[in-house]
Amino acid sequence: MTVGVVIALLLGTTAIAGGWYLYHAWKGTPIAALPKDPRQYDGKLLSIRGKVVDRASLMVVKYFTVRDETGEIKVITDRSLPPLGEEVRVRGRIREAFEIGDSQVVVFMEAPARPR
Repeated sequence: MTVGVVIALLLGTTAIAGGWYLYHAWKGTPIAALPKDPRQYDGKLLSIRGKVVDRASLMVVKYFTVRDETGEIKVITDRSLPPLGEEVRVRGRIREAFEIGDSQVVVFMEAPARPR
């Protein structure tokens, strides 16, 4: 193989890998995958996308529910609550809120806004 062919293969592979990464970063993690195996996502900064279908503020806790085509999850936030029906992309981390018997409640903790 010539050097030109090797460089072309490396550039092509890099472009494909970069495109795959950007697509998944934009699309986000499927919501249904999060409560099934929260340990797999423990400590990782994730991104989810979907529509706001519920929202509430209970004393010091503000949350909204995001639904995508796979499921829905509660998002705990410190920021203003988005309007119902809005399409959102949320960055954050998965957390196990509490367990009752064999059931566990998993929530998504929104990451603080990035400084501009």
